Amino acid sequence: KLIAGRIVPAIATTTAAAVGLVGLELIKLLSRPSDIEAHSNTFINLALPLVASSAPNEVEENVMPQTGQKWSLWSQIEVNEGHEISLAKLVQLLEARLKMELSFLSYRGKTLYSSLMPPARQKSWMPMTLRDVVREASGLGARSPTLFLQANCYDEDEDEDVEVPTIAYRS
Repeated sequence: KLIAGRIVPAIATTTAAAVGLVGLELIKLLSRPSDIEAHSNTFINLALPLVASSAPNEVEENVMPQTGQKWSLWSQIEVNEGHEISLAKLVQLLEARLKMELSFLSYRGKTLYSSLMPPARQKSWMPMTLRDVVREASGLGARSPTLFLQANCYDEDEDEDVEVPTIAYRS
């Protein structure tokens, strides 16, 4: 009872502080939408007591070696063929678009394709539709109309693995 008596006010105080700071940033966003310098990150620790604000970091930009295209954490590669495609077709399409060899493809931590995958599994999964491969790999069907896939490619010129943006697959 003693502990609960102290926790409830602490939760209420923390929630009120967080809502107030979010509200302040929302007002800034609505009044000056293009002025990104007006925004800030705020950290609160009521146990110390500490309130610290800082300017948000700029998002890091990467460059794809073969295409020279810039991308960031927020970038996506859109794949929308208008119909279901096989895993083999998706791998072909991505390799052609990125001009690199696709070495790894996953969905929610489950490997869908890997250049090191056992040949028997690769042979059975490549002709299947992507949604069927997701169902086979995860044991669950993908209910969302968009699948967000993670991929790595291999750059032969530099002899290294290259991260690429998230792939948004829509059928």
